[in-house]
Amino acid sequence: MVDIVLISPPSRMDNHYRPPFSLLYVASYYREQGMSVKIADFPFTEHIRNPTFWKNRSAMVAQSKAKMLNEVVVNKPKAVGISCYSTELDEVKELISDVRRISDAKIVVGGIHPTLKPEDFNGIADEVIRGRRDNGYACWDLIDMKHYSTPNPYAIRGVMISCGQVVSGFGCPSRCKFCVSSTLWEYFKGEQKPAQVLYDELVMLKIKYGIKGFFIIDDLYTINKARIREFCSLIKKTGLVWACAARCNTLDEETIKAMSKANCIQLDFGVERGSDRSLKELQKGITLQQIRNVFMWCKKYKVRALANFLVNIPGETQQDLKDIEKLIMEIKPTITLINVYQYYLGCKLGKQEASEELLKWKRKYMVKVNWRNALKFSSIWHSRIDSFQTLSLLVKEGLNQLCGR
Repeated sequence: MVDIVLISPPSRMDNHYRPPFSLLYVASYYREQGMSVKIADFPFTEHIRNPTFWKNRSAMVAQSKAKMLNEVVVNKPKAVGISCYSTELDEVKELISDVRRISDAKIVVGGIHPTLKPEDFNGIADEVIRGRRDNGYACWDLIDMKHYSTPNPYAIRGVMISCGQVVSGFGCPSRCKFCVSSTLWEYFKGEQKPAQVLYDELVMLKIKYGIKGFFIIDDLYTINKARIREFCSLIKKTGLVWACAARCNTLDEETIKAMSKANCIQLDFGVERGSDRSLKELQKGITLQQIRNVFMWCKKYKVRALANFLVNIPGETQQDLKDIEKLIMEIKPTITLINVYQYYLGCKLGKQEASEELLKWKRKYMVKVNWRNALKFSSIWHSRIDSFQTLSLLVKEGLNQLCGR
């Protein structure tokens, strides 16, 4: 018997080796209260998006769900905690109903949707948690780290490596109109882990679980240059390669140079649009010149640069797409991802369905620009990660997956 069992919706088990961070941190809170905790986590072992995967996906989701419910039966918890995104609302309601049928445990829900719209769980859940509830550390021992440390190309994109994924801080203070994070800032902002604390966690993951690299999954890790440089001075002696998400207006040449020397091999940027006008309309807070600068510095210091672009914005014109194409050809990202805007609860932009014509353009253009760069950067990737095997997502099934086929 345990005091609480924590569950993610079964559809999240298609997680590309990303641990259930919300549950890992919530578990630390309950442990600090003296409670015994179990995380019922059963991720898929098949990840390549080929026809067989899609044929079997529903069955795999059902299998994961059955295992989760069995954990509730076996452990007889006093409470069951469930995380919920807005896209998972119906799934979570069904999951709550399933738990009710097999247990009299108290049902607690938390996450983004309960934070933004708690009334959706009136009469359904016993308690709704808004915002964060954690004590700043992850309970790695509660999940199958043999699985999550399996070499895979999904953390540092395209690099086949045993890779830890870590959180060093929560939330993003930027005001981008297309992003839910700006609405969630008042709930999910929090102190970033000191550089030494993050370093100690990564050393533990290296020693205990054998990771060779890591990805910092913060919405925005590069918010504090002094902290970055302190972290770089610590982490470079571990030999771990790493990557993180960044904003173009938070970095300068010296910081990128320091990150490169500390074995940072990739930075993921949200570029989004191809003109200063459209960037301003989205309240992105960056300029084309800032974008040009960071991509130039990344090339100079041999750091792979991933560029995310966003299409299907309400009021979008063909000129906006041409501006994106022009900027891609100018900055030449290592990997280019073109994402289709979709409205979620908390977004400041309205809803808009993507046309089939736009989706076809997205797929064709991503294939074009990524094939062009694949061979050009392959020698750099190998030299930067020593003897670790490099696998590009830009070939065969990986390219199809990258392009959303």
